[in-house]
Amino acid sequence: MPVVGWRLSLKNNFKPKQPSRNINTLLELFQSTLDETLCSFGHLRILLTGDFNARLGNLNSLPEEVTLGSNLSPDRVSLDTVTNYRGQKLVECLENNSLILLNGRTLSDTPAQFTCTHIGHSIVDFGWISSNGLKDIKDLEVIQEHNPSDHFPVLISLTAERDELPDALEKKARRVRLKWKPEKKEEYKDYLRHSNSIAADFEAEDVEIIAAKLSGAIVGAAHAAQMSSTSYTGHHKIKKRKQDWFDSECSAAHELVKKSFADCKSASFNNAQLEIYRRAKRDYFKLTKKKKRKLQIKKLDALANTKNAAEFWKTIKEVRRTQSLPNPIPLRDWEDFYDKITPQIAPDSTTFVGVEHPELDKEFTMEELDKAFASSKNNKSPGPDDIQNEFLKNMPYNWKLYTLCLNNKILREETTPEHWFTALISLIHKKGDKLDPLNYRSIALINHIAKLLTNMINKRLTKWAEKCKILPESQAGFRAGEEAAMTTYLLCSLHLTVD
Repeated sequence: MPVVGWRLSLKNNFKPKQPSRNINTLLELFQSTLDETLCSFGHLRILLTGDFNARLGNLNSLPEEVTLGSNLSPDRVSLDTVTNYRGQKLVECLENNSLILLNGRTLSDTPAQFTCTHIGHSIVDFGWISSNGLKDIKDLEVIQEHNPSDHFPVLISLTAERDELPDALEKKARRVRLKWKPEKKEEYKDYLRHSNSIAADFEAEDVEIIAAKLSGAIVGAAHAAQMSSTSYTGHHKIKKRKQDWFDSECSAAHELVKKSFADCKSASFNNAQLEIYRRAKRDYFKLTKKKKRKLQIKKLDALANTKNAAEFWKTIKEVRRTQSLPNPIPLRDWEDFYDKITPQIAPDSTTFVGVEHPELDKEFTMEELDKAFASSKNNKSPGPDDIQNEFLKNMPYNWKLYTLCLNNKILREETTPEHWFTALISLIHKKGDKLDPLNYRSIALINHIAKLLTNMINKRLTKWAEKCKILPESQAGFRAGEEAAMTTYLLCSLHLTVD
């Protein structure tokens, strides 16, 4: 939950790489950073958290009037009664900067609970709050649950009221997406077959309206056949998935670690139970490392034994499987970037009269449309209209005829629907700084309905070019039945002839 006024969380800025590093030097570096912060944001509240590698015992007790009206206790009580030199210097520095320790004085952390089980058990992970933010602290709680780290998470709850946020930020954006379901195919075709949108005047109506009716009818039939799912944007959530290497043996070892941790916690982290927990944890990590390595070798072997491109890329996708994260560059910056790099197209009002070609300009046939459907692959990402190829390929005959008439009208009038020029752009980071737009590769997704038209035009042009021998024999790229190997052979032969 965003809190207006909470500007900074200085996390562990002066944590030493080595425990033996001089605490006075570290605190001098911290004081310099804090001074710069206070100069810029001194009127805001500061919350300082992290692993401070210091033991404070029961230090930092306060007069009652300081915590009056807050959820905090003036006195601190801690299960860790050890106070070392680093702890004394840390408390002295932070008290001089009006920062107050939260551990040991909240409802859920009185007395202060252990936060680390690395060597023995201790409290080294703290939360500090500036004195002007005491009333905004609701609670601090140490989540003593088993986790891969030697440190337990520390949860700090705030009570500060929020300023009103814009609706665009406050509410999750609800998006209903189409999703093809083979088992619902007949229902979809039946709903679409009887759609009232089929009534269209192809002579009088504009192509924009006719195309919108086609898209609307498909979307309506998909919803009626329950071929849709609801998703929410604006709140990115990391999904957990089971690791491929995590088998029953790992599961049993993990359960043993959790049980030993529960026993350790019940025994107040005494040394005997703590050692049993550490041993179970070490054994579990050794086992998972072994399983990961075994799976890695298996995947490398599978990659080495791939026999075709499909198997190769399938294996690569399994190895590189990651979750996507929101793009860090604001939308406004992307719009400015593309405005700068997109070349301006000069308007052309040239009119050509009497140049119709008997093969290229004749009306499309149902046979051509069926071939376009056949060459459209399934499971492809849709464009802005969210209509996948499966919805188009499974249209009933009356709507296929509608689509054919629409494309012939476009061909005849040389006018395409405006929304066919819109594309979804997927941005893939390639290298370098993620805040630099130049370090991304863009993939444009256009509506599959528009691709049907371009597919039919492409097939006509290809057939005509081959028939009229427009392309030279040396042009083998992107031509059916041609091979790059032949071009390479010709170049080598020419080289030998010249020599």
